[in-house]
Amino acid sequence: MKDNTPTDERIIFDILEYRYDNNLPVLVGSTLLLNDIVNINMGIAGRLSEMCNGGDTVIEVIGKEYDYRLRNTSYIGGDIIGC
Repeated sequence: MKDNTPTDERIIFDILEYRYDNNLPVLVGSTLLLNDIVNINMGIAGRLSEMCNGGDTVIEVIGKEYDYRLRNTSYIGGDIIGC
């Protein structure tokens, strides 16, 4: 995975800011949890958290069995965490 550039992060923040200002929904799919995004860019993580009512409407799905690309493997386990 390549590293994000400052330009990448600025574009992501600009998109989030536009959607925030216009009260538009955001659906984020990522291999990272919100806490992991803080380590990449605190501004993006903060805006996502704010848009999710401080994290009250964040649903994190954790576990290989929820990854459709791995559905034919023998892995069993994992949890769904709603917060």
